[in-house]
Amino acid sequence: MLTLKEVFKNLKAKDRCALIPYFMGGYPNDKAFKELLLAAQRSGADMIEVGIPFSDPIADGPTIQEAGQIALSRGTTLQKILNLISSLRDKLSIPIIIMSYANILFQYGLDNFCQKAFRCGVKGVVIPDLSLEESISFKKTINTRQIKLIQFIAPTTPRKRLTSITKSAEGFIYLISVTGVTGTRPNKDFNFKEYINTVRKITTLPVCIGFGIANEKQAAIASQTADGIIIGSALIEIIKRHQPDKATRAVAAFLKKIRNKMDNQGGIR
Repeated sequence: MLTLKEVFKNLKAKDRCALIPYFMGGYPNDKAFKELLLAAQRSGADMIEVGIPFSDPIADGPTIQEAGQIALSRGTTLQKILNLISSLRDKLSIPIIIMSYANILFQYGLDNFCQKAFRCGVKGVVIPDLSLEESISFKKTINTRQIKLIQFIAPTTPRKRLTSITKSAEGFIYLISVTGVTGTRPNKDFNFKEYINTVRKITTLPVCIGFGIANEKQAAIASQTADGIIIGSALIEIIKRHQPDKATRAVAAFLKKIRNKMDNQGGIR
């Protein structure tokens, strides 16, 4: 399985932007969750972000919060999600990124998590409530397993802080497009060219936009300057509208539209 760096290098050579769908682990059920990951890969995803359900998800909006609560009510745990991902090890060829709150990982045990995550094909970790200052010791642990700690930035991040974050970041830079929690923003303009150009003067890491992309038009606009786009709430909303046995097909169709629009009207500029 390729590393994050290798995926972005290959995409850049083809003038393509990474498509990174987000799914809540264990949602809507175990079987459908696994089918969704495989469908995303077939539909043009370059890597997949998997959320770990948590009781107090401070970065998540109502859509993802609800999905997390449903997963928790079904007994979904970090261990169970790693087992589900591991069961697809021979079928998934794209990197997995885990999005988890810090307490889950600390309670599970960092060494234990890193060992098992590495065997599952996890190449990156996103921790919304882990500050830059607190991330130093965590990075030392996960780096021994070649897993990258991905850092958040936002257009409101002060320049001095931005420089510190980008120096510490690994894998790619996760650009939060809004001041708020996750959720679709169908009317938002996702043209971040000026800001991304500023970030690229500080770091050579890829910059991926997340939080808010709701449709293929926004994805295409964002992909004109970003190295990757992350779509979560829009996918969860599609899953919610369908029965589990039909959700996979609906999500696959949506992702194919996104991929085609990005390739035809977007790309890295």
